[in-house]
Amino acid sequence: MKGVENKVADCLSHYYEMEGGEGVQNECVDWANTDVRLDPEGDDLPQDRLRKLQLASMRASQDDVKRSNRLRGKQEDCRIEAAELREHAEPSRERTAPTRMSEDLTLLESTGQSPATRTHFHQQDSFMEAVRTGYKDDPVLAKVAEKPKHHPTFSMDSGLIHAVNSGGERVLCIPRTRWKGDSMTACIIDHAHKVLGHLGALQTADYIRRWYWWPGLSKEVDRFC
Repeated sequence: MKGVENKVADCLSHYYEMEGGEGVQNECVDWANTDVRLDPEGDDLPQDRLRKLQLASMRASQDDVKRSNRLRGKQEDCRIEAAELREHAEPSRERTAPTRMSEDLTLLESTGQSPATRTHFHQQDSFMEAVRTGYKDDPVLAKVAEKPKHHPTFSMDSGLIHAVNSGGERVLCIPRTRWKGDSMTACIIDHAHKVLGHLGALQTADYIRRWYWWPGLSKEVDRFC
């Protein structure tokens, strides 16, 4: 049948007419692949058409390889970041017999000269702003701030990173940065020590975890106390 009456043949004739021009059909769209569906073995296809199909197949394979490599790269990045977070996670600690410390904290704070640690720091705007800007300097939390969706155990709210403590409460993540000329984490430990007195490293760390978390918190409190 003539091309004017045979729409498929007419489309194919225009496809080959475009060869070498600006309108070359590079993608394998459905209407241009009718000949392949009619002759899947390629016995009657022109050599030029076979070469184009081979090139298209090679390009598709290369694209698949590139996508696969990108996916593996992203997965590897996530594994590395997760490993770093695990490395900085606090080790499990054996606990002594339960005490009434949690119940007595409110009374302890009310009788001391210093306010609760959270109240002391959160009422200072410079502290919260230093936390926000300090994440970029922390080797672990900087990764969480950059890609929070890759770290579902953390959440971000108004530029602040939060984790969840053992009691199921959201706590603020503190970066390793400086505030008022001193280490921010050291300032928190020092104030908690003033509130609690000499109750020991374990109780001091538990007290701080009511509101804050940072990588290596327990080890740092051990050194301080």
